[in-house]
Amino acid sequence: MIVGRIRNGPSPIQRTIQTAEIINNFLEKTIEIEEKLKEIKMGPWEGLSEIEVEGKFKNEWKIWITKPSRLKLDGRESLRELQLRALKAIKKITNFSDYSRILAVTHVALIRVLIIYYNNLSMDDYRKIDVPNSAVYLLDNKAQMQKIVRVL
Repeated sequence: MIVGRIRNGPSPIQRTIQTAEIINNFLEKTIEIEEKLKEIKMGPWEGLSEIEVEGKFKNEWKIWITKPSRLKLDGRESLRELQLRALKAIKKITNFSDYSRILAVTHVALIRVLIIYYNNLSMDDYRKIDVPNSAVYLLDNKAQMQKIVRVL
């Protein structure tokens, strides 16, 4: 059972909006779009498969695989930049005092950088974090015990 009001804030990409709408069929809440929950900006990698990226950006791909925190590529958002954007979104969303629970529908990259932040992991653990499709994570935002854990 869900207690209290829920703020349902999907990322503004069509598939997340569709997911939020499906969930909202059960919750019947207002869906609010949060621009900061968009997927990572890939720059020149946008729309390419991993095989294509590896073939066209050999050196950068090697950095991405071994030390993702060190990847710097014009037009591509760094993991730290993404993390800062995601944290701003979380802060903005949680500052609404009239919501007791918040449901955010977002993307794997944002979930990973939030897991890294709230669980005090290294940014280079990014690629090791498994985030299956449709996984559900809980951000426990109580006092000094902030932690993010997978619940489904």
